[in-house]
Amino acid sequence: MAVPSIKMKKKYEAFFGSHIKIIELHVDVPEEYKYLRSDEEYEKIDFLIAGVAAGGRKGHTAALSAFSKFMNEYYKGHEDDYREFSLSFIGLGKDYLSAQLKNIGVDVLGKRFTYSPTVSRSSALKQMNKCNAVICCSLMEAFGLYIAEGMYMGHVVLRNDCSGIDEQRKPGKNGLEIQDNGLDQFAQAIELELNKTKMTKHQLKQQGAPHEE
Repeated sequence: MAVPSIKMKKKYEAFFGSHIKIIELHVDVPEEYKYLRSDEEYEKIDFLIAGVAAGGRKGHTAALSAFSKFMNEYYKGHEDDYREFSLSFIGLGKDYLSAQLKNIGVDVLGKRFTYSPTVSRSSALKQMNKCNAVICCSLMEAFGLYIAEGMYMGHVVLRNDCSGIDEQRKPGKNGLEIQDNGLDQFAQAIELELNKTKMTKHQLKQQGAPHEE
């Protein structure tokens, strides 16, 4: 048996009581998406979560809840302290959960919230390239391919501790960790990335500098 990430390997070995191999995934994006973004490209932060929402495991609900908390506890009344931002979901369908996410997203973020259904990889990459920050708050993940692809594109990474973290989170280099034990820290991570005083455009550029897998 083989798995694509270090953390999943540890979980499977603990469960099965036997050695598990790691498959080294070859992650790549077209050359047109590989470039070093300028400081000015982080004047606005465009966050992205990609993945089918129907099962609930990707954490879309947690993300919207964290953004709601950020808006109510930090942003409102202090708008000038923060850079502009947006949140995009790729993978919303016609299921009940997706319908709720669409309504809640618009209610929480208004025009800052956009979404699309599951699309081809080429279309998804085009949408991803319009963003500069990627969020992983998944309840269960094997690797998180879209996170790795976003790293090639210079995305700042906000990521929880699910499988793939060892390969993708570079502490102090490419973003912030999201904790799973509540929304306070998640909202604080959003606040830190968007606060003009706490995080400069150049610091965001350094976090988003392309990291090859």
